[in-house]
This record gives sequence, C-alpha cells and structure tokens, in this order.
Amino acid sequence: MELKHRKNLIQFYIEIKLKTGANIAPYLEKLTKDRFKYWNFELMQNEIIQYYIDLGGTKKDAFNTLNELKNDI
Repeated sequence: MELKHRKNLIQFYIEIKLKTGANIAPYLEKLTKDRFKYWNFELMQNEIIQYYIDLGGTKKDAFNTLNELKNDI
C-alpha cells in the first residue's frame, strides 16, 4: 500500500470518526507516535464500508470512495 494511499485512508477514517461522534484522541495519538506502523488498514476499510451501509448507501458507493482514496482523486 502506497504512503499517499495510507495517508488518505487514515484521514478519511478519522473524518468518519468525527462525524459519528467518536473520540478521535486515541487515533491522533497513535498517528503521532507510530505513524503507520500498527494501523490495521483492512479493518479501517471494513469500517468505512460499514459506515456507508449504515448511512443507507451501498457497498458500491463505499468501494468507489475507497478507489478514489487509492487513486488520490
């Protein structure tokens, strides 16, 4: 996974956590301490997919967003 893709994925993941009212302090602390070393990107992608489904979207919408993050659009 490319560095830019990981950055985009983490940024979008934290944005989702903000929108859902979750405490983002642990994520920000983790980001400043270990950068990308211990992030579970597969879990993050699954949570992004679940977020879209919970909003009434489709898996296709979620995959389109994940592809945009990958392609840095």
